Amino acid sequence: MSILPALVTTIMAVAIALVIVLVAFSSRLPQKVRRAVEAVVTIGYPAAVGVFFVVLGLDRYQSGETDAAAGFGVGALLMVLLTVRAIRRQSKA
Repeated sequence: MSILPALVTTIMAVAIALVIVLVAFSSRLPQKVRRAVEAVVTIGYPAAVGVFFVVLGLDRYQSGETDAAAGFGVGALLMVLLTVRAIRRQSKA
């Protein structure tokens, strides 16, 4: 499963690029596009990274690397909390 770390890194790079686009061009983007990009960054990114952290943690656990598995588990938990927080904030707005 060596492709998963590269995939997580790619997702992180895309999310950073989307944040840069939002910061640099938010006034020029149509409102629908801006909201879609904000949703991808605030909800989609932590959810996707959380899922990949779970998969990486299970892979490490099956390999016998319990410390790495615990680290990925904590990362996945944090990503789930960020996703829930983003969903709650969007539902209030």
